[in-house]
Amino acid sequence: MKKVLLFILQMILLAACVPLTLSTPVPSLTPSLQPTVIIDTPTVTPVVITPTPMPPTATATLAAIPGPALEVGSTYRYVDGTNLVAVPEGDFVMGAAGEDNPQHAVKLSSYWIYQTEVTNSQYSRCVSASKCQPPDTTVNTHYTDATWANDPVVGVTYDQASSYCGWVHASLPTEAQWEKAARGPDGNRFPWGSNAPSCDLLNFDYCVGQTTEVTAKLPGKSYYGALDMAGNVLEWTADWYDPAYYSTAPRSDPTGPEQGDKRVVRSSSYASGADASMPAQRYSRSPGEYSEEIGFRCAVQEPAYYVPFCQQNALYGVDATGKSIVTDPPSPQCADLSIKMGQSCGAGGQPMTVITFNGPNNATISAPDCIQDSQSNIYTCLEPKEVSICMECFFPQLGNPVCGEHYTADGAACLWDGKVTQSAQCLDVDTFDPANHCCVAGSITSTTCPAGFYYLEKQKGCVPYPAMSTYCLQETVAIKSCQ
Repeated sequence: MKKVLLFILQMILLAACVPLTLSTPVPSLTPSLQPTVIIDTPTVTPVVITPTPMPPTATATLAAIPGPALEVGSTYRYVDGTNLVAVPEGDFVMGAAGEDNPQHAVKLSSYWIYQTEVTNSQYSRCVSASKCQPPDTTVNTHYTDATWANDPVVGVTYDQASSYCGWVHASLPTEAQWEKAARGPDGNRFPWGSNAPSCDLLNFDYCVGQTTEVTAKLPGKSYYGALDMAGNVLEWTADWYDPAYYSTAPRSDPTGPEQGDKRVVRSSSYASGADASMPAQRYSRSPGEYSEEIGFRCAVQEPAYYVPFCQQNALYGVDATGKSIVTDPPSPQCADLSIKMGQSCGAGGQPMTVITFNGPNNATISAPDCIQDSQSNIYTCLEPKEVSICMECFFPQLGNPVCGEHYTADGAACLWDGKVTQSAQCLDVDTFDPANHCCVAGSITSTTCPAGFYYLEKQKGCVPYPAMSTYCLQETVAIKSCQ
């Protein structure tokens, strides 16, 4: 009995120490019909005091975002700014009537393929990340020119193309994947159908005489929505080339011979004639070869492998679907810039060049190792070098910013809405934010625009026409001989 009294006293003291709120009733010590705790022989119901819980902190509702539907017509914006197009599984007619491409039926598993060829801008980010080697600039002479950012990257070997695709968790398409994406399930003669090639459908036969931006030929899209599957540039595929391969190839998901000395290239280029524009034709090149007429695109098995960016650049000049509504791109308003040089000989026969930069007061002048005069726009250079003057340009009204699905506009930025995706993977140049389940872009990807768009630094947005926020004039200083 002493133990029982002692136990009741302890319970009363314990209850007195538990803070109560006005909404919490004082419990009764009267035994209830709840299960009892046995102490010796008597039964006493223990008293349990539960503090009133604090109201929950308001948090955003998180909902899982499924991967994109893999059906004809589906598109998905990928990590490098490319739009992927879906190619569902099924049979298609491959080949034509040539010696190395007899017509036959092939069955492929589903996959996604780049809607456009990989661009100079996209490839340069891989180079900046030290995951790709630069293209040969003796053939890709416009690689660093911002106005050519959306032309296909050329001057790359098979290994360079493969390295890029590997960097973004993709691969070069197999020859069969490439052809199905180009011809559709019924083996169209041309990507767009049966109409004869023309300059509005593809860049061929020197319609332009050089590459064009990868979204320039929308009327020539394939059954699945892929662009430039004929014209612009030839494209590397994953397969080794064997002229007799079709006779021994498996009917399902062929991947080409196990070895060889040349790789298959498909499509045609801006220099190809109409007879070379049928995508069933096969070509081959040495893997180490590169030229101004060969580029590539990638194939993807897991489009939702990467987590969305926490912030994307807004699009200007487009409708709610991202389609351009610009008919006449606005011209940037830039002040006139000039660089004038005067060569002379100084004391002791020292050759020199006096440079006068003319432009607005806020222009940026670069004249390394040259001597600045008392007038801030005049410099004296004693040896040959590159000098420049740059200024920011003003663009007329760009319209309202447009953001993609699950993004909300915040000025010129598009902010992720915090929905949970099926992955936690970011590119190796980005950082995963577990609180918001998105990727914080590194310096390499912070200026990413979709393929076919150009980044404006000052506006922090993307426009569907060639444009630069900064205009520069650059000259090479010449030094006169004083002997």
